[in-house]
Amino acid sequence: MNDLEISGGSLTALLHSGDALPPMMRDIFLVKQSIVGTRFLGGSEDLVEDLAPGSKVTLLREPDNRFDDRAVMALDGEGRKLGYIPRRENGVISALMDAGKLLYGIVSGEPHKRDESNPASSYSLWIDLYMREYVSPMDLTSIPRQGAQASYAVTAPVFGKKSGDLRGFHALRVINGEERGQIRIDFGGEHGRERRKEALAAFDEFAGCLPIVGHGIEETLIPALELDYGLLLGKPFSNRVIDTGRMAANHLPEEPYRSLEALAFDLGIDVSCEDSAERECRIVWELYRRMDRSALEKRDVRALPGNDNCD
Repeated sequence: MNDLEISGGSLTALLHSGDALPPMMRDIFLVKQSIVGTRFLGGSEDLVEDLAPGSKVTLLREPDNRFDDRAVMALDGEGRKLGYIPRRENGVISALMDAGKLLYGIVSGEPHKRDESNPASSYSLWIDLYMREYVSPMDLTSIPRQGAQASYAVTAPVFGKKSGDLRGFHALRVINGEERGQIRIDFGGEHGRERRKEALAAFDEFAGCLPIVGHGIEETLIPALELDYGLLLGKPFSNRVIDTGRMAANHLPEEPYRSLEALAFDLGIDVSCEDSAERECRIVWELYRRMDRSALEKRDVRALPGNDNCD
């Protein structure tokens, strides 16, 4: 069979034919690679238990990382942030990814704490790093970003009577698509520095390094967390941020911003909840699970199955 005779179906069969795979289409082992920054691996044992040897690790470029424009983030199969390729080793890796190569890792051993006697000790995590020369259309959308089975923390800011007065936020913890608790963070009054620190420490333990999902939070909640984590907790806020407002703008470029209520109306999301922040959290959660281009473009559809409530 020559190149001109390879159809979509036969090419798929060829790619899964093992030894028959042409050399230029085989995944290439590059190096055994460490992942750093895993000090707060998941915030619980959930993430560690899922990282058995053989687990796939997705790599995601972060060219807009303010500390390193060659940054390469490592994510587990549910899109939870594991850490980064070390800065001194990411030059070639980032260049390959920027050139369109697909790189991924396979966990090569059980993750363990470097110092078992120290609860704050970072984890030792190693992967076998591979490069895929042939990239199928499905590979281009394989990076986990959303979905019913993902793991993340959903947030909704709580504002005071004055415009822009951020008083705290409500959060839900979602593990593998299931709710695993909620927390209300109250920043306290103007002189409540210690109270604010305790609240942030509680949220840090609650969310661990799960992605933080919210609507419009890149301009409201996240700057406050970035500032307070450094000033009060003495460490950077490093959780991956997923803003459903930004996602909607990407899906609907002709409408640069749509409010959460407008998007909920478009998708038929109806949540009954007395607490406004918890209600917003649950709307964002459902929006994140459903939101895709095809759904948002169906403006004539006003009701979809799966409406949530606070029961």
